[in-house]
Amino acid sequence: MFLPRVLIEGMFFDGLIYSSIARNLAEGQGSLWHLVFSERSSLLGYFVPNNFTDHPPLVFLTQSWLFRVVGDVWWVEKLYCSIILALTVLVFVAVWREWYRHDNDSRSAWWFAVVLWYACPTVLWGYPYNQLDAPMALWDLCAVYCAVRAVRKEYNQSVMQSASWALLAGVAVLCAFMTKGPVGLYPLAITPVLWLTRYQRCTFSQMATYLALMVFVLVIGGFALYSYEPARNFMMQYLSNQIGGALGGKRVQELGASRLDFFRLLSIELAPMLLISALSGGVAWWMRTKHAVQFSAYSALQRERIRAIAFLAVLASFPIMVSLKQSAHYLAPSLPLYAMAFASVCLPFVNQWWKGLEGKALVRSRIVLSIVFVAILGYSATRFGVPARQGEIIRDLRVLPTFVEHRSTLYAPEDIANNHEIAAYFERYGHYTILIGTPADGAFLVEQRTPLYDSLYRSGAAIAHSGFERFAIVRQVR
Repeated sequence: MFLPRVLIEGMFFDGLIYSSIARNLAEGQGSLWHLVFSERSSLLGYFVPNNFTDHPPLVFLTQSWLFRVVGDVWWVEKLYCSIILALTVLVFVAVWREWYRHDNDSRSAWWFAVVLWYACPTVLWGYPYNQLDAPMALWDLCAVYCAVRAVRKEYNQSVMQSASWALLAGVAVLCAFMTKGPVGLYPLAITPVLWLTRYQRCTFSQMATYLALMVFVLVIGGFALYSYEPARNFMMQYLSNQIGGALGGKRVQELGASRLDFFRLLSIELAPMLLISALSGGVAWWMRTKHAVQFSAYSALQRERIRAIAFLAVLASFPIMVSLKQSAHYLAPSLPLYAMAFASVCLPFVNQWWKGLEGKALVRSRIVLSIVFVAILGYSATRFGVPARQGEIIRDLRVLPTFVEHRSTLYAPEDIANNHEIAAYFERYGHYTILIGTPADGAFLVEQRTPLYDSLYRSGAAIAHSGFERFAIVRQVR
C-alpha cells in the first residue's frame, strides 16, 4: 500500500539521488542546466556526480521548490510523492469523467478505474519512492484530458477554444518529455487514435489540426532549448548518454536484457486488474443466475470508447520495447489507460452492482470501507519515520555527526566509495562525500565484521563504532 510505504524513512537509491540533486539545486549548488549530485565523489558508473545529465531537469526544479519551502528534512521527497499521487488521482478522475461526459452512471464509476490502477504493483511501490515515471505519468494524463477536451463537440466551443486545448495538450506533452524523455510523448497519438477508432466522429482535418498544434508546441520548445547554449549542451549530453546508451544496450545493468521481458513485466502489472475484473464478472454472473439481474449490452459508443482507450494504452507502453533496458516502473504512464480500458469493459455489471447497493447494504459497505481506511491510517501513522529500507544505514547516519560533521569528506575502500546506494544515503542525509582512500587520508569509513575492519582493529587503530550498526569510523592509525 502507498500510505505505509510513503511514511517510512528510506527509499531506492535512485530516488535518493534525485532528491539530493533537487535539494542541492534549492541550496544553490548547481543550476537548472548543470545538475549536481556531489561536487567531489569517487562514484563511478552510469552518471557523473558533478554534472548529472541522465534525465531532463523539470522534476528536479519542481522538487527543489518544495525543499525551498519546507527545508532539508528527510520527508520532503515523501511529501512530493504524496502530492504527485493526489494530483494523479484528481486528473485521472477528470479524464474518466470527461471520457463518459454524457453517461452519468459510467461517470460515477470512476472509483472502479482508480481501484484498478491503484492495485498495480508499480503504483504501490514506485510512487512512494520518488520515481520520475510518476510525475511524467501525471503530465501525460493532463495531455490526454486536454486533447479529449479539444475534440469534444458537445461544448459548442469555438475553433479558438478547441485550438487552445490542443496547445495546452502540447504543453503537457513537452513537460512530460522534460520530466523523463521520449517515453512521455505518447499523447501525440491521441488525436490519430480518436480518428482511427471513430470516437467522437473525429474527422481527419480535426485530427491533423490538433496534432499539428501539439507538435508546434514541441517544436517551439525544442527551438528554445537549442537556442540557449547551457540547455542545448545539457540535452545533447542527455540524448547521447541516456537515450543513445539505452537504445544501444549499454545501460542495461541489472534490468531485463531482453525486449521480450516487456511482456512479463506488463503481465505482472496487469494481473491485479485482470483478477479484480474477473471477480467483478463472477459477481455479475452470480447476480444474473441467482437474482435474475439483467445487464445492459455494450452500445456502439461504448465499443468505440473501449477500442480507443485500449489502443492508446498499447501505444503508450509498447514503444518501451525499442530499448533492451526494461523495468516495471517504465510502464507507469500507460497504467491509467489500461485501468480505464479494463474498467470500461466491466462497466455494465459494475454499474448494475453499484445501483443494487441501496439502503442497509450501502450503509454497511460504507461502514466496512471506513473501518478499513481508519485501520490503514492508524497502522501507517505508527510507521512514520521508521527506518525500514536500509535502516542500518539511516541509523548510522544519525550517529555519524557525533564523530564527523555534516558536509565533510570521508575516505573508504573502493567497494564502499563506488556503492551507489551508500553514496546516495550519505549525500542525502548529510552532504557527505565519499572518496576512495586509506585510513591515512582522514576519517575512514569501514564496514564492521569485514576482514579490513578486523585487521585495523587488531593493529590498534582508533576506531569509533559505538552506536553504529553497519559502519565504523577509523580516526587514527598507528
